[in-house]
This record gives sequence, structure tokens and C-alpha cells, in this order.
Amino acid sequence: MARKPHEPVMVRIRMPEALRLKLIAEGEANSRSFNAEALFRLTATLTDDWKDFVKRIELKEQAEREMFEEWRKDPKHQAMVKEVLDKVLGPPPPKGKKK
Repeated sequence: MARKPHEPVMVRIRMPEALRLKLIAEGEANSRSFNAEALFRLTATLTDDWKDFVKRIELKEQAEREMFEEWRKDPKHQAMVKEVLDKVLGPPPPKGKKK
């Protein structure tokens, strides 16, 4: 028989000792047990608000990547980058000649 979604289950996980101690301290500061603090934090990261926040960040990063790619392909920007690199590194050696 399948468990109901609200039924508690025993779960064993491995975590760094420092994280366990941090969860205990945070739980005490919030008047929660270690288990309650862990559940509180897991639930908070799995809510729709959190998922919406993460999605907004992902969409922003995608838009920035697309904007950079458009910028990178623009001949005007390519010329600007070449000019800056030439000033910083010096002009590239002529093609076909080795140093």
C-alpha cells in the first residue's frame, strides 16, 4: 500500500558535521528542533515562490547570455574589442610569419 503524501517517513541522509551543527544552532535560535529546522528550510526552498524566484534568475541569465552573443557577433563590437586588444597586447603578428 502506498504512503499518503502527509505521512511522515524516516529518512537517513549524510551531511557535513558543520552543516548539522549549523542547523541545530539555527533551530535553537528559531525555537525549532533539528528536524523541524531542516523541514522548514527544505519546504521553503521547494515552494512556488522559491521556484518562481529561481526561474526569474534563470531567465535573466539566459537573456544576458543572448545579449552577449548578439554583442559578440556584431562587427562594430568586434572591431572595438580588436582595438582594445591591440592597445593592450600589441597588434597580432602578420599571417604566415612565425616568430
